[in-house]
Amino acid sequence: MKRIVMMAVAAMMWLTAARAQEPDQYVSEAINAEDWFEVERRYDECHGQLTPFVDSLAQCFLHHFFNRPDSALAYYPNLLNNHQAELGGSVPALMWFMADDMTKIGDYATAASLIETLCAAMREAGATEATFENAATIYRVLSQLGNVMEVQGLHPEGNRIPMVIGSAGNQNVITVPVSAHGAADTLIFDTGAGVNLVTYDCARRLGMRFLNASMTVSGADTTTAQLAVADTLRMGDLTLRNVPFYVADLRTGHPEADSALAVRSFRGAIGPVLFNRLGEIQIDFSDTTLFIPSAPTRLDIAPNLCFNSSNVLALRLYCNGKEEHLPFDTGAAYTAIHTPGFYSRHEDYILSHGSPDTLRWGGYGGYHIEHGYEVSPLTVRVFDTEITLDSVFVSKPDGEAAVRSGAIGCDLIMGCDKAILNMRDMYLYIKSKE
Repeated sequence: MKRIVMMAVAAMMWLTAARAQEPDQYVSEAINAEDWFEVERRYDECHGQLTPFVDSLAQCFLHHFFNRPDSALAYYPNLLNNHQAELGGSVPALMWFMADDMTKIGDYATAASLIETLCAAMREAGATEATFENAATIYRVLSQLGNVMEVQGLHPEGNRIPMVIGSAGNQNVITVPVSAHGAADTLIFDTGAGVNLVTYDCARRLGMRFLNASMTVSGADTTTAQLAVADTLRMGDLTLRNVPFYVADLRTGHPEADSALAVRSFRGAIGPVLFNRLGEIQIDFSDTTLFIPSAPTRLDIAPNLCFNSSNVLALRLYCNGKEEHLPFDTGAAYTAIHTPGFYSRHEDYILSHGSPDTLRWGGYGGYHIEHGYEVSPLTVRVFDTEITLDSVFVSKPDGEAAVRSGAIGCDLIMGCDKAILNMRDMYLYIKSKE
């Protein structure tokens, strides 16, 4: 399962207009690189030395990308009202992030109004952007549903949801049995999904209502997905109301890729947009359940998860003593890393522990072949827990590979006793088997 993301705004140089002092430049370089862990580190170093604009922008982004929408929303008015000159052409992107934070606290109506206002201004200026127009429609439609992804049936002692390890043709993913309107299916537990996604067949089986809105999603390539809603979705003893899904045709048009997808019997995926509503999910391999505690677990650790600019979870880990930030995608059965920087930082190890190989992968919208190395083994560290991955694929850098980062797959957690995915404090904690 490849990452599913909303096609938003292109990366922008946020601070090109800033006539900055040295601390400002130090922090702004990390912002422009969209390296939010590094922004956090540099901001802590320079706190109290930054100009008001850079300080406000850095704090806004840190709250946004570390999933603190309430805190982020406190910074947007000042930036948009008092610092438009410094923001320059980045104003639409900032408004996009503001609307996203509004949806995370459930305020779809205000998010819709904000993006509608932006679209009207863009049309008046002779510019149009389908992504913004589609988002405004989606937010407006969802605002009319009532409470989106309302959770019912939470117990004071927590809830346990059955999970299944593996599926037809794929023994290295987690699936969750769900039911709606008297029908049942299984969906992949997918930290790499920017949205909840299902096939047309699955949507019809579960009785989802198709809504008059669509968006562009990306995987192997891009395609259009139709918005639908499950009025009620049951997972174990939990019920979620008004759960939005995007419905897409996942066929690639490539016979080999489509055959592999058919064997794996992909039905759909639930992602972080839903996990956010639950606060924390403990993936308990000892009894094959997902445990939802009544309150998130407080650990004395720094965040090692953040959202990247494509709204996909990124994980901070260490490999060969070097810090790496890679998408964390439990929808991918195995780890594949395409980042040229990863190859250059670990080239000696890759060449000594790898053999030339190709990776063929496909998903809705396309089919690709990557050239690189099968590296065996690769040991990574998440906090104090070391995990040895039996085999990973690392791309050899080329022009095309530079635009994709690959992901740490579900193999990262498959051999552990428990993994805690905490969306409140943004950490992934892995407990090894005794």
